[in-house]
Amino acid sequence: MVVTDCYRTSVPPPEKVEDAVYRFTPCRDADVLIRRDELVVNGQSYGRIQPSDRILVDHSVVKINQAE
Repeated sequence: MVVTDCYRTSVPPPEKVEDAVYRFTPCRDADVLIRRDELVVNGQSYGRIQPSDRILVDHSVVKINQAE
């Protein structure tokens, strides 16, 4: 995962919250939670994801494999 943010010069790494649950907050307006195989961004579920999926979170837009 590569993250760029105009507000930070470095981004904290994802943290393991509990078994099979990871939280990543790379910037002020993106709270990304991966719970087993579910993607949740800012409290909204975007469904199931696969390890090979490409995920883009850009302000209010979330794309999985280039589809909104």
